[in-house]
Amino acid sequence: MNEQEKLGSLRLYNYPSNLNDLKGVGEYEEYQAHHEKLTCMKLSENGIDILTGSKDGSLIFWKLMDTQDPE
Repeated sequence: MNEQEKLGSLRLYNYPSNLNDLKGVGEYEEYQAHHEKLTCMKLSENGIDILTGSKDGSLIFWKLMDTQDPE
């Protein structure tokens, strides 16, 4: 994927991150939603919701969910 295709993507990193990979950035999920660069992001106090804004004029409301099984 070239740099132009990555514009407007949101990366959510696993925490705690496994920094043993070659790039040193850990595992993440990447979501493409906006058509241009993100300009702002706000995490809610509950840690579950994110609002992102972009140069394309759009706002996107994200609801995060933990998909891991409880231990």
